[in-house]
Amino acid sequence: MLESTTSPVEELKRKIATRQAVVGVVGLGYVGLPFAVEKAKVGFKVIGVEQNPRRAGRISNKEKRQDVNLDLFPRMWEVYA
Repeated sequence: MLESTTSPVEELKRKIATRQAVVGVVGLGYVGLPFAVEKAKVGFKVIGVEQNPRRAGRISNKEKRQDVNLDLFPRMWEVYA
């Protein structure tokens, strides 16, 4: 069995640089949702967790918001309430 010479930190840096890291966002309010959107725009898969089922439903259904256009990234959303 070969031992890996790559440290966990180096592996994470590589995944971030190649957009293979998965970004988790807890809370999809006025800070979390725009942050998640920006990460998705540059190619990361984003998983959002929101405790408010109503808000999570609106995000999952891509309801219109003034501050964020959820139609820009159809492939990235996984939202859990």
